[in-house]
Amino acid sequence: TRRSSDLTTALTAIQSDLTAFQTTVQALSDSLGAFGAVAVESNNNSVVSATAASGAALGTHAIAVNSLATTSAYYSKPLPSTLPTGGFDLSVGPNSQAVTIPVDSADNTTTLNGLVTYINQLGLGVTASVLTDSSGSRLSLVSQTSGTAGDLTITDHTGSGGSNGMGFTQATDAQGQALGADASITVDGIDR
Repeated sequence: TRRSSDLTTALTAIQSDLTAFQTTVQALSDSLGAFGAVAVESNNNSVVSATAASGAALGTHAIAVNSLATTSAYYSKPLPSTLPTGGFDLSVGPNSQAVTIPVDSADNTTTLNGLVTYINQLGLGVTASVLTDSSGSRLSLVSQTSGTAGDLTITDHTGSGGSNGMGFTQATDAQGQALGADASITVDGIDR
């Protein structure tokens, strides 16, 4: 009987081990199990990252960053100490309403410093500053938002007859492209 009891115990242990093995094999064949798990890897997570959902198809995708977003900016021609009077319309982003910036003594905006203070106090999403180089001092306007969402539009009505007395020029990159563009990427050969 002792021998029979030992044999029963051994067979029960084998049956338990076979059941555990069968459960493990079934888990490995489950598409949602260990071998069905999905993961995302990027060689630079600060540039491109992603997440994979349960049931996502396995695959490899090539993502290339063609260009980063740029920030829109304008600058005036070198200006005299007393600015040409009138005003200019300034809008930030494609869907914003233009705001008229007065250049007059009533608003204390007939100097570059007065104009910079006035613009910055409006909170339009643009930073005004004075840039001085060997040609003289000019007004610089830089969007506070990159890409097309922060693209600046200026219509100048200063000077005699409202004819572009400030001489605004849109800033460009080294290839001559206007700043204020969205980032551009390519995913599996398709431009986005």
